[in-house]
Amino acid sequence: MMAQFLKRPITPRPKADDLPGVSGPARLDRRTKNLTKRLAPGDIAIIDHEDLDRVSAEALLRRQVAAVVNTAASISGRYPNTGPQFLVEAGIPLLDQVGPEVFGLVSEGKAVRLHGETLYVGEEAVATGRLLTAGSVRAAMTEAQAGVAAQLQAFVANTLEYVAKEGGLLVDGIAAPEIRARIEGRHVLVVVRGHEHREDLATLRSYIREFKPLMVAVDGGADALLEAGYRPDIIVGDMDSSLSSTPTPTGRRPGSPGWRASGCRLWSAQRRAPARTWRCCWPIRKAPP
Repeated sequence: MMAQFLKRPITPRPKADDLPGVSGPARLDRRTKNLTKRLAPGDIAIIDHEDLDRVSAEALLRRQVAAVVNTAASISGRYPNTGPQFLVEAGIPLLDQVGPEVFGLVSEGKAVRLHGETLYVGEEAVATGRLLTAGSVRAAMTEAQAGVAAQLQAFVANTLEYVAKEGGLLVDGIAAPEIRARIEGRHVLVVVRGHEHREDLATLRSYIREFKPLMVAVDGGADALLEAGYRPDIIVGDMDSSLSSTPTPTGRRPGSPGWRASGCRLWSAQRRAPARTWRCCWPIRKAPP
């Protein structure tokens, strides 16, 4: 009989919906652009994106995420970037600088909860950071604006360094690879993936339909064209931010053998000693003479 009195009452565990904060399935990727393609409304996006840009922030907002957790600094202070301000003004909680360890502590699709400056899995705290507010973002942006001059000086110094190393290219020119697409006599539309690029392409729809310009995509501009239903004729850049997983309208992916057959020419200038080479989606070769 005494054992009955010594038993503790059973307290039911609170449900996630009953706990304070914002709850949802975790979606993780170190590349924000890749992550936005698989986000669903109500997800909590966990990213590794220093200096979160406006285009990425707009993509997160379009996916209707419940919150964003960034392992890096959303505003490093190197330059004023408007991505964090865009999210905070839209009412999306943004937890900053939680550290890369969170990628090993939270699995894809796991239910997580953000409360204050702490991220929880169940009742266990797995990461803490700094919750950005409108005031903290404004202060960081003001500080970053003050450092623009220093960044500009560093950029100019870097440019002059490469001019000194590769000054011959300015005199002799750069041999370009063979381009099969007809350019002569055609309008040329150069597309970059920037602020409001979707609206710009929508505005140009009638122009594109009438003049059928040659479409040159610069890095992520290739993704912008594909998303709008167009196929780029030429893609240029270092390919660090374009078409990492986006297939062409024919279903082929850049980097695969089938991309060449899709009709698009993909070239990237690479600095390789002793001669400059060109990288395309099939094997690297030297630039034609």
